[in-house]
Amino acid sequence: MDCARDSCFAAAEPAAIHADVFTPLADAVAELRRRRQHTDLMQRVRDYLHDDLPDYLRGPQPALYLARHVATPNFETLRFAELARPFGLPMVIGQDTRDKFVAHNAMKRALGKLPVQRKGEQFEYVTVVDFVTAQGTRLCDVRTLHGQPLPDFHAGLMRAAALDDVQVADDAAWIDRQQRGDLPEHYKRFLALFVAHGVMLENYEAEDAALLREVMQPAFDFVQQEFGVAPLVCDLAAGSGAHPGDWNGYPHGFHACILQAAHG
Repeated sequence: MDCARDSCFAAAEPAAIHADVFTPLADAVAELRRRRQHTDLMQRVRDYLHDDLPDYLRGPQPALYLARHVATPNFETLRFAELARPFGLPMVIGQDTRDKFVAHNAMKRALGKLPVQRKGEQFEYVTVVDFVTAQGTRLCDVRTLHGQPLPDFHAGLMRAAALDDVQVADDAAWIDRQQRGDLPEHYKRFLALFVAHGVMLENYEAEDAALLREVMQPAFDFVQQEFGVAPLVCDLAAGSGAHPGDWNGYPHGFHACILQAAHG
């Protein structure tokens, strides 16, 4: 569900262009619990989506959600778990493994050439895919240099990171049914999930200005008008203070694990 973007993540105060889409996380969780008392609101969302909600949003509890191409235990994922865990709600990372691998996208590039922290903001880059072969291929069809599907490689890293309380869900089929390829229309349906069924955590950079202006903000405004309340979106970087320089990177403690996985 996350569109192609070329920026790396770093802690920063929200830019004015997107500050109005963010709700502080504690306030968002409290508001979400209040909204779930209104069964008519939840039913309106279901009707709008033709009762097509991902399974992890059909349970008795709402979810705290992060959308990424492939779930992997980088600094960003660890930050998500750190922020979400105290609320005691299901934590979900939604993948889109039918999206295409493109090397110019920093988030996707880091899935194939992993930045591993060595000292401070110094990173060692561990390449696990042939970029020429992978370019333009669906992520589910990309193979590592040892023949392993790329999503499976990162699933192994998630297991090694012991993030057992974070559910990984492949949303590719849901995205196919919800206007894949038409980003403005898809985002309306995507953001509707966060009216009463969950809270999305996200981070936007200055490079995302066109995305925010042309896709995110119009979809956000549409959903707010449609349901009378705004989608609940929270700033993943808020209050993070010092950061590692590249939120697509991995902590030093993962170095041995990543090298072992990369070498088969």
